[in-house]
Amino acid sequence: MKRVTSLITLWVLSLAVLVPGVAGAQSAKPGNDIQTQLKSIQEQLKIIQDQLANRPPAWSRQLRASERFVVLAEFNNEAVLDKETGLVWEQTPSRDSYDWFVAHTNCSSSTVGNRKGWRLPTHQELSSLIEPSVAPPGPFLPAGHPFSNVQSRFYWSATTSASGSRFAIVESFNDVVYNGRVFADKLDTSISAWCVRGGQGVDPQ
Repeated sequence: MKRVTSLITLWVLSLAVLVPGVAGAQSAKPGNDIQTQLKSIQEQLKIIQDQLANRPPAWSRQLRASERFVVLAEFNNEAVLDKETGLVWEQTPSRDSYDWFVAHTNCSSSTVGNRKGWRLPTHQELSSLIEPSVAPPGPFLPAGHPFSNVQSRFYWSATTSASGSRFAIVESFNDVVYNGRVFADKLDTSISAWCVRGGQGVDPQ
């Protein structure tokens, strides 16, 4: 982002000098108010920076963890925005374990950062947090991620398994044996849950 900003700055400055009227600047003629020109350029640059910073999330983008994840002060620092997917995650997943049905209920009734609207993530949403390049024992999350308390165990997804309606997809983030791979487990198994907010989700009914 810093490199992009530097290039944009150079580009805007060049255009402001060479092309009359570009970026709100006047042509570089004797007597022009240089301070006014510079202020106009700075305002235009700020607009461009804001547009870059607030681009809508897209699954086609890849961002560094420092740019991708934002700990949300509005949520008392209890939630993290993923700017790749637009999803909001619990900053600290619970240590507790539940069967699949209780995991759904607990997420649905959770209050995180003084906000409701949480749910169990789909398999695709949960796996979007995995960084495949991380070596065992993990955690298999992007370097510099802001999450804490990620357990060396499986996490439920809301996605049922193709192997049968009595199974759901689970995923490990921090395990030497399973190494971030995806498995299906019985719905009555006791497994952790990592709640998410936003997105479409899956209705278990």
